[in-house]
Amino acid sequence: MTSFFFASSGGSGGYGYFYVFNCAKEKPEVMFDFRKFKNVYTAEYTDDNRLNVYSGGELFLTYAISGCENKESSRYGEKTNYSDVKPYVTDLNFVEPVFVYALNRYRLNVWQNVIGRVQTDVVGRIITTLSWDAETGCFDTFLTASVSSSENRRCF
Repeated sequence: MTSFFFASSGGSGGYGYFYVFNCAKEKPEVMFDFRKFKNVYTAEYTDDNRLNVYSGGELFLTYAISGCENKESSRYGEKTNYSDVKPYVTDLNFVEPVFVYALNRYRLNVWQNVIGRVQTDVVGRIITTLSWDAETGCFDTFLTASVSSSENRRCF
């Protein structure tokens, strides 16, 4: 038997605690521990109103931040230059188990937010699907996708 455990941090940051346990043996074994999930992404703004996300130092995806031609504007009503704003990709925001009927097995979707300035400035999300590898005894990346926030057109 496998158990999925999730507990919300209770804060507004959208963080939680995620574990998957194998309870088939007398002593449960940890199959997934959110603290061991490695964030391979970095982010930076460009001079042409884009936010680039890198994986392992290579360009992974680009978000076009339209409507931000005036880099001195900010949704906070204060003067903010892009050089003062550091975008980033969160370590882990949400994990959801997904059952794949055709394979009769579960996978995990791991959600990471691409942040413009603070946690409320979600530009988009990176969703990584992890598949259990019985030979190695760990979850491996099966698929990675990105979704764009409907509000990614605002300036940060």
